[in-house]
Amino acid sequence: MTRTILRTTCSAIVGLMSVAAMAGPAGTAFTYQGKLNFAGAPANGQYDFVFRLYASPSALIVIAGPIQVDNVPVQNGLFTTQIDFGQKFDGGERWLGIGVRPSGNGSFTSLSPRQELKPAPYAVTAQNVALPFFASGETDPPGIELIPGGLFKVAQFGEHNAVVGSTAGAGAAVYGYATGAGQAVRARATGQSAVGIHATSETGRAGQFQITNANNNVPCIQANHAGTGHVVFAHTTGGGRAGHFQIANSNSASAAIYCSTNGTGPALQCAGRAVVDVLQITGADVAEKFPVSADVQPGMVLEIDRDNPGKLRPASGAYNKRVAGVVSGAGGLPAGTILGNLPGHEDAPAVALSGRVWVMCDASQHAIEPGDLMTTADRDGHAMAVTDPSRAHGATIGKAMSALPKGEVGLVLVLVNLQ
Repeated sequence: MTRTILRTTCSAIVGLMSVAAMAGPAGTAFTYQGKLNFAGAPANGQYDFVFRLYASPSALIVIAGPIQVDNVPVQNGLFTTQIDFGQKFDGGERWLGIGVRPSGNGSFTSLSPRQELKPAPYAVTAQNVALPFFASGETDPPGIELIPGGLFKVAQFGEHNAVVGSTAGAGAAVYGYATGAGQAVRARATGQSAVGIHATSETGRAGQFQITNANNNVPCIQANHAGTGHVVFAHTTGGGRAGHFQIANSNSASAAIYCSTNGTGPALQCAGRAVVDVLQITGADVAEKFPVSADVQPGMVLEIDRDNPGKLRPASGAYNKRVAGVVSGAGGLPAGTILGNLPGHEDAPAVALSGRVWVMCDASQHAIEPGDLMTTADRDGHAMAVTDPSRAHGATIGKAMSALPKGEVGLVLVLVNLQ
């Protein structure tokens, strides 16, 4: 059995044929809706129509019909009527011939050209119905047309919805299922304020996405953005959370939220107060960004620049009480926390104030051993082991955690604790 959905266009009439909704077994009748113009203006009054079914646009043999429908009311050019050609759709070409006249007045005027009917086959008892069709229109509901080989595609060029799904039961209003590489449901919005998918709910979830295959390792939701806007934007005007992420599997060691970036910006940014139960940082030290008055590099010991208030520079001289910290990042050991992201300090170096950091050291006079107190050296930007404790107060950088033989210059891991 075949249902047919069509859209016809000719000089006098534009029609739309659709299958009427049925509660019981489907029949072969369909509803034909159209617009009739008379003398270039929408027609009004009663009209008679005659319909014939052909195998080609020029065939002389009639497959079905004529079906005459009299006294069809036409208002502002719009009319609706029922047509039933029976079991005449077997997958071959079908063309609709239409004739019209004022009710009971003269002969029928044949409209040219004939209109092609493009069939959409379906199984009456099938549980899953597949209709390859294209729908478009400027009204609600939108117009519908069949295109050969098309997937389920709906386009709306007016102000109304292209697709509306609603249910009062436990089933899905819209359900998409894909077993291949394509999308089960795909939405595209091209307008500046257009929305590809919009879901609303009064009491239940507005949307739910789930992967039921335990062996599936692809994302449940994937969002891509080629512009400068947000990939995902969550907004709430109520008292609830804008987003909630939870791992229900107690055996999972994965993160509920994982952020990464290949760019130069932060992987995660919060414009407001962040509240956490436990903050675990994989970096090694607590640092702060400071502007500098000279070139510096990771591992270099810095001092307060007395000639440029608020800035730092490489430390100079042994037992320097202006020592301020060590530039983070040497030896591949990144900072754990970076403070001081003030306007104008974006490119300033992060200076370790506490924690583990690799430090440029000079052991030309004395070897450095783990546990040695560290202070500034005569070599600019370097540290050395404290050999005169009476001079170390106020000039101590921290404690050495690795060794450096006498006579060498290199990096030493230091637990920074300024005092």
